[in-house]
Amino acid sequence: MISAKQIGGLKKINITADPEKAKERVPAVYKSSSKVQKEELKKLTNGMTHNAYYNVAKGGAATAKVVLSLAQVMGVSPYYLIGETDEPELQSETEVAEFYKKYKDGKSKASKSKKAKTDKRQSKKSDSLQSKRKIKKTDSAETEKTVKLMKNAKATPPAVPATVPVNTEDYDIVINNSPKFDKLVKDLKEEDAIVLLKALVLKSKAGGNAEVLWSTVKRCLLS
Repeated sequence: MISAKQIGGLKKINITADPEKAKERVPAVYKSSSKVQKEELKKLTNGMTHNAYYNVAKGGAATAKVVLSLAQVMGVSPYYLIGETDEPELQSETEVAEFYKKYKDGKSKASKSKKAKTDKRQSKKSDSLQSKRKIKKTDSAETEKTVKLMKNAKATPPAVPATVPVNTEDYDIVINNSPKFDKLVKDLKEEDAIVLLKALVLKSKAGGNAEVLWSTVKRCLLS
C-alpha cells in the first residue's frame, strides 16, 4: 500500500495516456466513492479536495497523485484511469505499487512524447541538411560539366572556313566535321545548348564569322 508521504512526494505532471478517456473516468470514479472513501482520499493526499478530481474533466490532464490515490482507495486500475487500458479491475495486488514505481521519478507519457517529437525534428533537420549538401554537390558538378563543355566548344568552334562563303538566304551552315565535334553535338543537352547560344550572341557582337553565324541561327529560329 502506498503511503500518504509517498503520494505527497510525487511530481505534479500530467501522466494521462488518453485525455478523452481520463476526463470521463477520473471524475466518474471519484463521484461513485462513498463519504468514508472521500475522507480516506483526503487523508491519503494530505487534504486534496474534490476539485482535483473534477478538474480532470476540463482537459483530461491528471497527475500521478490524483490517479494513485483514487486507484488505491477505489480498487480501480490506475492504467484504466489514465486511459491506457479499458479494463477497470486491478490485474494484480501489486499493480498500484508497480504503477507508483513507474511514475515516482516524474517521467510521464507527455514528456516521453515531447522527447520523441524533438528527436523527430532533429532527424528531419539532419535529413534536410544532407539533402541540401547533395543538391549543392549536384549543382557544382553540373556547372563544372558546362564549363568543360564550353572549353571543348572553344577548342573546336563551329566556325565557317574563310574559303567557303556563307549563303544566309539558304541558311547553309558549314560546321566542323571532326569526330570530336560530332561527339559534342551528339552529347549536347538542352541546358548546354542554351549556354552555347548565349556565348554565340556575345561573340557575334565582335563581328566576323560569329556575327554571320548568329544571323543565320536567328533566321532558322524565325522560319
